[in-house]
Amino acid sequence: VPPPFKEIKGCKFAERCPEATQKCRKQRPSLRDVGKGHLVACHL
Repeated sequence: VPPPFKEIKGCKFAERCPEATQKCRKQRPSLRDVGKGHLVACHL
């Protein structure tokens, strides 16, 4: 987990996600509604 004072440019999980792409490292994903009040923020 990055330090709280470090600016994160992309997804905060990109460094530990085995599926992360360059887009994940550069652009923060938007929240999406996946139903029943559940939200996800992922480019994949």
